[in-house]
Amino acid sequence: MIQLFFSSNEGITRAKVMEELGISWNTLTNDIYSFNYEMNKFDWFLETNEQNLLTLSFPYNHSLATYEAVLLQNTILYQVSLATLDNKKITSVDLMDKYHISYSTLYREIKKWVPQLNEMGLFINMKEYIFIEGSEAAVRRFLYFFFTKVAASPAFDLHLYYNNEISNFIKVLEENMQMSMHTLSKIRFTLFSEIHLRRYLSKKRVTITPKQYTFFQEMEQIFSIEEAFKQLPFELPIAEKIHFFAQFFAMNCHFSDDTMKKRIMLAKKHSPIHYELTQSIIDGLPEISEQKLALCNNILNFLDNYIFLPCLLPTYECENFPWTKTTSNWDNAAIEKWIYKQLAHFNQIHPDLTYLELDKDNITANIMAQIHAAYLNASYAPPLKIIVMSINGAPVESYFKKRILQHTDQRILFLDAEKLSQADIIISDYPLSGYVDEKKIILWNKDPSKRDWQNFDANTRKLLEKQFKSLILENDKYKQAN
Repeated sequence: MIQLFFSSNEGITRAKVMEELGISWNTLTNDIYSFNYEMNKFDWFLETNEQNLLTLSFPYNHSLATYEAVLLQNTILYQVSLATLDNKKITSVDLMDKYHISYSTLYREIKKWVPQLNEMGLFINMKEYIFIEGSEAAVRRFLYFFFTKVAASPAFDLHLYYNNEISNFIKVLEENMQMSMHTLSKIRFTLFSEIHLRRYLSKKRVTITPKQYTFFQEMEQIFSIEEAFKQLPFELPIAEKIHFFAQFFAMNCHFSDDTMKKRIMLAKKHSPIHYELTQSIIDGLPEISEQKLALCNNILNFLDNYIFLPCLLPTYECENFPWTKTTSNWDNAAIEKWIYKQLAHFNQIHPDLTYLELDKDNITANIMAQIHAAYLNASYAPPLKIIVMSINGAPVESYFKKRILQHTDQRILFLDAEKLSQADIIISDYPLSGYVDEKKIILWNKDPSKRDWQNFDANTRKLLEKQFKSLILENDKYKQAN
């Protein structure tokens, strides 16, 4: 229901909402009451305007992610996840008392989440105590993704005990590896690290493969990784360090050319098939020489996760990123077909790499996103400086960029995420309060609504007027001086 209101700026009639959702007048009335009762403490309201249309009002620094987070935080799964994080004991009686429900209701509520957990190789143990069970890597992966979503809630109450130490860890690696981490990635990595350290303190351990160990050793020799681990509050065993660093390396970062070259050489040695596949894909693309190094590095980083970090792979649904005709003269269908062809070819040569077939849609979607990002970076150098950040990573960011270019005639320069101070506008689908200048932020959702575009146009108009006034002032000063 809330998504309907996000897609409409003027409001919606009750009849339209009832028709879209297939509900009765009484159900809609009850839903509106429940929504306002739950969300009014966050200044969210569903109300009727003068035209008798239902409208949604909420704070400017909130988004759909905020509402989804609030919903998740009110679920039984949230309490189970909190207990699982620190290996605390929580019983069915505890949950029944907290939510004032019967055991059968509790069982039904928990059962709703079973299919999603099963897909990640997890299940909920309800014997004596209730907790999420499965391989430790999978448990951490789930907690990371779940709490990342819940963190958008204004009432998110997961205390970060190791925030300063993790911040220092990031700083040391940024310096040693000549790279900078995306702002949203810092937020996400801090949360991941908190989960990682607390699960370790709860005597939960991860395992590693020989390939992961060898790769980590070589990365340590090149980039002095051990120095960063000294920033953490306690010594970690090698398996924990590898998972810790692998997640860091999988985050959205901007690497120097020197670091990217070293990274590519490592891939050539430790994952030669991925290196050959990447080169094969790039060789079939239109020429973007100045972006070739970054494109190669980014594709390799994604593919190598299948070897070094399979438990934490991001999952992207292809239909979420509808690549319509771009402003380039590229044939997107042909490029997508080319990627599929290369994946099929390499899977035929190396049948043991089953993910090239089983996960080909996700791989193709990610590589397409990297290609579009490379094209955008190579082809546009306009005065309006915009940074696009998405909690879902490169595919959504590239989609937002493409929509902006389709929407406006203004010349746009898309900056890398580490250049926050230089940006005129920051577009994000995730609240960034406290991290950047809020006046610059425009919050979008999965697909920009009419209201989003109006907000974007208003901001760009203000910026252009400001630039214009600045030019006039400079011109006046010049005239007075001469």
